[in-house]
Amino acid sequence: MIKDTFDNKPIDEITSMQYQKMIDAYAKKHAKASTSRINGYIRKAIKYAMNDGLLNRDFTFGVIISGSAPKDANLKFLEQNEAAGVKTFCLNNYSFKDIVYCQILFGLMTGCRYGEVCGLTWDCVDFKGKTITINKSYDYMRKTGFKKTKTASSVRTILIDHDLITMLKKLKMEQKEYYFEHKFTNPNKLVFLDKKKEIISNNGANYALKRILEEIGAKNIITFHGLRHTHASMLIGNNVSLDYIAERLGHSDTTITVKTYSHLLQESRERGAAKSLKFLEGL
Repeated sequence: MIKDTFDNKPIDEITSMQYQKMIDAYAKKHAKASTSRINGYIRKAIKYAMNDGLLNRDFTFGVIISGSAPKDANLKFLEQNEAAGVKTFCLNNYSFKDIVYCQILFGLMTGCRYGEVCGLTWDCVDFKGKTITINKSYDYMRKTGFKKTKTASSVRTILIDHDLITMLKKLKMEQKEYYFEHKFTNPNKLVFLDKKKEIISNNGANYALKRILEEIGAKNIITFHGLRHTHASMLIGNNVSLDYIAERLGHSDTTITVKTYSHLLQESRERGAAKSLKFLEGL
């Protein structure tokens, strides 16, 4: 967005009015929360520039933040047939050497954030109880290690299905064999540590997901975080209780779930109303 607006223009030549126009243009197609987040990124960069003496004024000061779309209108998720296609592709192609497919399958079937996926350790996988515990995240951007989950309520234990259990068992065995053969260690016991002893970047995961979606002919192209919204939409579409959805996603209460997925919930209510009337008419 900065490149399209200012190209190679030096930052000390950018005016507050020009910056406001860029923010307004973004706000026309995005929610206020998204616009605010973009502004926050840029403001932080400007603060660093001022601290280094590259700027003597903050052109982001006093910017007015607006937005034209409700938050849930910006949510990108897969339709159920597309989600099924992604699942089938990953089940047919995952392995330790193609660990990104393991991550994508895991994200789709759990609704975990990417940092939570990267921060999963083997001690948090209960094969017998068929659960995984999310109690930390991983700084996949700067590779500085573990960090706290987004919120306290994000710490949770959730059930996982047979396909995920099978995938994780195979992954653990292949990882262990490969690391033993190459005299590698995994001191943090990371589940999704690849053959180079690295955590795949979020961009890398997004690129792999995009290839899968193009391969299966999906209409919707989403990022890894869209798998979280897809997971939620599938649960909502199958009339799973809001309490359980909030707990599974790590929301502190159902208010956050309702606020985030209001549009999907409205569709679910309308289907429920129609189903109720049909049932009552048949009494």
